[in-house]
Amino acid sequence: MLKEGAPVRRAADGAGLTPDHLRIVVREAFWMTPCEIREIAWLARNLRREPSTHDELAAFRRTDHALQERLAPIGADHPMVSWARAIVLLGDRPEYDTPEFAAKLRASEAAGRRRRRDAADAARVQRLPPDARELTRDDVLALLAHKQDVARRMRERNVTRLRARQRRAERTA
Repeated sequence: MLKEGAPVRRAADGAGLTPDHLRIVVREAFWMTPCEIREIAWLARNLRREPSTHDELAAFRRTDHALQERLAPIGADHPMVSWARAIVLLGDRPEYDTPEFAAKLRASEAAGRRRRRDAADAARVQRLPPDARELTRDDVLALLAHKQDVARRMRERNVTRLRARQRRAERTA
């Protein structure tokens, strides 16, 4: 149960022991406390999810580092060496360092920004007084045109920034 990340109390109840007694028994048998085993399981479970933003990728790398630190004391003679071998390479994902994956993260972050912006727009409309919510077709079209114009200008700005970055990179190369 602990290897799946179950709470120590539930694992103790399942074994018919108190949490303190379980800690003593597990520590004797596996040279680790139940909390340490559960923490390793939690870290391993978090490494099975693919990051969808740059922040999540940074958290993924921190989690992998923490897992490696927890698994470092497990040697070849350790009772849990087979389990450790099965999870030690979960964070070794070289495909996360490719330009294609970086582009995928940027696209995912852009989609998230669009969703948040659309949700904010919807919330603003919901906050309008009931009589103001009755927009005419022309009002809706004007709002849509404004939103599309803002999106177009942002795309143009991003393209301009990208080209400037590329020119700077070419000059330094």
